[in-house]
Amino acid sequence: MATALVINELAAAFNWNLETYKFDKGMQRGQQYQQMDMKLAQFSLFREDVRDLFSLTYSNLSTYMTVGTLFFSLGITFIYCGYKDLPMQISWLPVFYSNCVFGSITLALLSVWLSMHGTIAAHSRSVTAMTQYVRLPVPGSGEVQAAAKTQQDFEEGALWRLAGPTNPLTAWAADKLGWTTFQPRRGLDSDVPRIPSTSSMSRQCAKILNRKAKKRITRKQTREFGIKKIRQTITNPRPEFCHAWDGPDAESTGKQESLFGSSLRKAYSALQSLALPLPKNFHQYPEAVKDLRKYIFLQNRQATTTEFVQIVQQYVDVVQTREKSVKDDKKKFAEIAEFDLTEKNEGVWGSFRQWAFGELISSLLTHFKVTNNLHPAFAAMLVPCGGIAGPGNMSFFTGSMHKSITIHGIVHDAFGYVGRFHNVGPGYNYIGSNSLLSRFLSNYNPLSCQIEGIIQARIELKREGMLGDKGRQVVSRSTSAPAIMREGMLGDKGRQARGTKGTLVSRSISAIMRSAYP
Repeated sequence: MATALVINELAAAFNWNLETYKFDKGMQRGQQYQQMDMKLAQFSLFREDVRDLFSLTYSNLSTYMTVGTLFFSLGITFIYCGYKDLPMQISWLPVFYSNCVFGSITLALLSVWLSMHGTIAAHSRSVTAMTQYVRLPVPGSGEVQAAAKTQQDFEEGALWRLAGPTNPLTAWAADKLGWTTFQPRRGLDSDVPRIPSTSSMSRQCAKILNRKAKKRITRKQTREFGIKKIRQTITNPRPEFCHAWDGPDAESTGKQESLFGSSLRKAYSALQSLALPLPKNFHQYPEAVKDLRKYIFLQNRQATTTEFVQIVQQYVDVVQTREKSVKDDKKKFAEIAEFDLTEKNEGVWGSFRQWAFGELISSLLTHFKVTNNLHPAFAAMLVPCGGIAGPGNMSFFTGSMHKSITIHGIVHDAFGYVGRFHNVGPGYNYIGSNSLLSRFLSNYNPLSCQIEGIIQARIELKREGMLGDKGRQVVSRSTSAPAIMREGMLGDKGRQARGTKGTLVSRSISAIMRSAYP
């Protein structure tokens, strides 16, 4: 009798727990499915909003296309019907008439083409948005199965869960004693994946906006840095032993060369053939290299022999670092051999533009921690043809340092060189241009940032009052050649004129070289 009573109680408890389990799981499943339905409805609204937004573009561009086609038809009509009734006695009238008619036809064709292009682009972006950002979050089979609990899940529990106590007191006692009891949860089961409250569209849009914001910040910083270097190239004083280069040598111009340029060229050739390791003693260097020391000034004084040896070693270290960075790129390695100046362009050696180029190379390599304040004369030796307005040794444009294309050529070549051969900096797009052409071209493509760079260089030249003839007049008024250079008494020329074998570097050399590298 007692056994039957216990069995009945256990059966009642089992049935009670089973019904409670079914009720709770039914509620949870309904809640899960409801959330899925609400999420689908929410994304359906998102997709409808996207369609409405893009439909505005479609409708407007379709209207533009219709109007452009009508204008094109009218232009053709004016050609067909207008010329035969046009009074040809007035000579200027057909010219103006043709100009207006063909101009309107061109604009009409352009509007039709742009409308077609805009429509295709809008459709493409619409499909991208629909398929990537606002795609319907259709639940997978795993999510549906996780929400659908079975009686087997209930029966896989412990014995106490199947037929255990159901009142709060015994449940509390079972919990204290460590027994496994069935306690229905009010929320979703932990093993059922929850649908996130934030939509995937919002997350994707936030990622895109953040990425674009970072690009804008980087582009702004690049632009500010590039403009700063343009201004420095314009305003930095250059030593008076440099000369102006007026393009490749020709019969009309003759040989363009200065004492400094000749010394720099000979020192470059000697360093190219110098075996490593370098001599530690200054007197062991070739005469051509030692002769260059009289043009190397640090803080308005001539460099000592020890300082000069350190500068030469620094230059060789930079060259070796460059060779290591491009050793796996045969194209770049071959380009380094083309940096040497051709015979017609040897006048570039020691010119104002070459010094400005070397000064900017030194500044960039220091800024990006490749080296530390390499002297401009040796920095110019890294790329002897740098600063020529054209590819390599081809000079498409000539002119002084008061022309925008010259300033742009110097800055453009310097940024491109350190970007390609030292892997630092923004590359040729040194002002962070966001034009259509710059978007298609890589930052390491020499065609990048050409027009924008010339325009920005002109703006900065005009702002500093250094543009064109006005800039040359300002420089001629503010700069007076020292007497020792004006009278041709520098270096070998001075020694020949004085009839002595000594050097002309004297205590007053700092006054002569006040424009030199600090």
